Amino acid sequence: MKYKKIFIACPISKYLTADGICKDFELFIKDIYEFCQGISSITFLALDREEYGKKKMYGSDCTTADFNEIQNTDLLIAFPEDSMGVSVELGWASALGIETIVFVDKKYRQSELVKSINSVVNGKAFNIDTTNGFLDQIDIIKNAIRSYIEC
Repeated sequence: MKYKKIFIACPISKYLTADGICKDFELFIKDIYEFCQGISSITFLALDREEYGKKKMYGSDCTTADFNEIQNTDLLIAFPEDSMGVSVELGWASALGIETIVFVDKKYRQSELVKSINSVVNGKAFNIDTTNGFLDQIDIIKNAIRSYIEC
């Protein structure tokens, strides 16, 4: 396998509900997670660790745990949306020289620094549009990841 470890960075807090996370987002991110498990030896997703909102971690616990996870990552796949947490993880990845794929959602205004992350690390930014929901974009995202890793 080309990538021993993939780290998936995505928003969490905004999708939390009383009984977990928003079902559409859960189905979407689980599908992407399972796809990544097929192309890497190890795939890290904080939402999986936190049982999709049922076992929430707070503050320094999740920050320290995520930072420890990213340090031995080969590829970061990021869905920044408007998440400051994902922006922090993008910063860690770029500082550590980790290859990065960023999915820039047309629904959100992204910093040029996020859109242009490949100017400081190997990687690529892809545009997606979740206006009609996350599930609508799964095949587009998987094809983008496939095309990137096959290069």
